[in-house]
Amino acid sequence: FDQARNNLAAARARVERATAAVSEAQEQLSYTRVLAPYGGILTERHVEIGESVSPGQPLLSGLSLEQLRVVVDLPQRYAELARSERQAKVTLADGRVLETGEMTFYPYANPQTHTFRLRMRLSDPNGTLFPGMLVKVSVPVARREALWIPTSGLIQRSEMRAVFVLDEQDRPRLRQVRTGTRDNGRLEILAGLSEGERVVTNPSELVGSDRLNLVNKSGEEPNP
Repeated sequence: FDQARNNLAAARARVERATAAVSEAQEQLSYTRVLAPYGGILTERHVEIGESVSPGQPLLSGLSLEQLRVVVDLPQRYAELARSERQAKVTLADGRVLETGEMTFYPYANPQTHTFRLRMRLSDPNGTLFPGMLVKVSVPVARREALWIPTSGLIQRSEMRAVFVLDEQDRPRLRQVRTGTRDNGRLEILAGLSEGERVVTNPSELVGSDRLNLVNKSGEEPNP
């Protein structure tokens, strides 16, 4: 019985050594196959087949069209506001705006250019964006309050710019305004309007209508 028990212990030890040898062999075998952490395109091979390599030595270079990022260098005077606002818009040459993801600000400046680097993840569902292409990156550089109205609400006759403002009785009143910049269907009003006033967004519908004629007959406002 003692001899049989010793033989069993020795057999178990041999099994454990064999299992460890198999695991080591499998690990060594896995080193013969290099897998990239993403699917993409191979751009460069740094070693030849059969060449001996050492740990940490670059073997291949590649890129992924599904994991694109944009990198931009921000002037020092704009970096602090961009870092606090964390708002950026990436636009292609055709005007298409790309969806951005995580933003990474490098915590140091380039000693030669004194710029701070910003990196953002991109999403390009149409597959028209490739590494090395140029895009336009817009970041906030200043902040100010502004009064905006829809661009369709502006009436322009020669040098005059005006809008129809509704009074408390919902009657349209023509009022001259001074305009500023235009942005995405909006028009900045520099003077002539106050916050909370109601503006007619489609003034062309008022021209020749009974609603405007009633105002004209009262002698209060002229028809432009």
